[in-house]
Amino acid sequence: MGSNVTLLLLAGASFVVSLTTFMESRMVLLASHRTVEEVVAIESNLADLYSSRLVSTEQSLGARLSETSCTLSDISFVRNLSLSVSQPTWLASFPGSGSELLRELVQASTGFATDEVYNRDTDCQDSSVIMCKTHWPLRIGGDARKWGAPPVARAPRFASDVFVLVRHPAEALPSFFNYKWEMQHHVQDHSQQGTEEEWNAWRDRRFDQDLENWKRLLRVWATQMTPYNVAHVIAYEDLVDERKGPRLFQTITEHLQATVSRPIYGFDDPENAFNDNAVTQWTCLWKKIVQERAAKKRRTRGYQPSYHLRQKTALIRILQEAMDELSDYPLFLPILQRYKDDTERILVSQS
Repeated sequence: MGSNVTLLLLAGASFVVSLTTFMESRMVLLASHRTVEEVVAIESNLADLYSSRLVSTEQSLGARLSETSCTLSDISFVRNLSLSVSQPTWLASFPGSGSELLRELVQASTGFATDEVYNRDTDCQDSSVIMCKTHWPLRIGGDARKWGAPPVARAPRFASDVFVLVRHPAEALPSFFNYKWEMQHHVQDHSQQGTEEEWNAWRDRRFDQDLENWKRLLRVWATQMTPYNVAHVIAYEDLVDERKGPRLFQTITEHLQATVSRPIYGFDDPENAFNDNAVTQWTCLWKKIVQERAAKKRRTRGYQPSYHLRQKTALIRILQEAMDELSDYPLFLPILQRYKDDTERILVSQS
């Protein structure tokens, strides 16, 4: 059983994850639905967001994570080929922001496939695809024929709610560089780090353009993508955080529930979807993807990508501009403010 389940998880095939049994109803679970911005605010406002029982669960999650020893056989996978997605959900992100990791999490928790518009053979057309990756409006390298039609032209076939995944640009830019470097050198994805000399050359040649593109993607999806609505802004840093990640992962899966023909996961007791047992199971699945599987692919850093003083100052400026331009879109603001504060602290500490 364990080896079969492992193969199913790694393949991301059309299987449905049921943490115990399928839910007969999702109404109670939706009644406790949490938005991503609430998840981000957990640290400062737990008492206002959750019941006292959930508060105690959340506070103990970090300690339990290090103690939890789970295997994939703890989670049952039920095959049901009759399931189909009514409308796939867009996942928009700047390159290097962790979209592949998020797609692996979604495939593991829903049993459905994810795809990308750059896959010319499928182009997110299959009925088993629950999430579709895009870097629109950026047209960065590759075969132009793979970009496909703009998302707005595809609106009738896609869910109106979209996900935007963001990562601090100081980390997203070198991650994108490494992806391109690995392609150029024909090495496995996420296996090596490009040389520091090549990174410095790439950074100095492309920094201003890439930074503007990072901001542009957020602005376009927030303000120019009618009839789409940005339902969730996901910070990569929260997704990989061992305290916030499992809860955020659960929230994402709950939202995707509405796009499929029947419940895609469940709990022993749906009325207690946030009890200790449920949290432990979500944590277990999160660990398998983020801490174990991803670790096997993660690059070993031989150096920390650096920036000139002018570039650090530009990072702060771009983040402030993004906050100003998205002032009417509060989902983005806490994340952007955090990035700006972090950059300012680094600048002060190194001055």
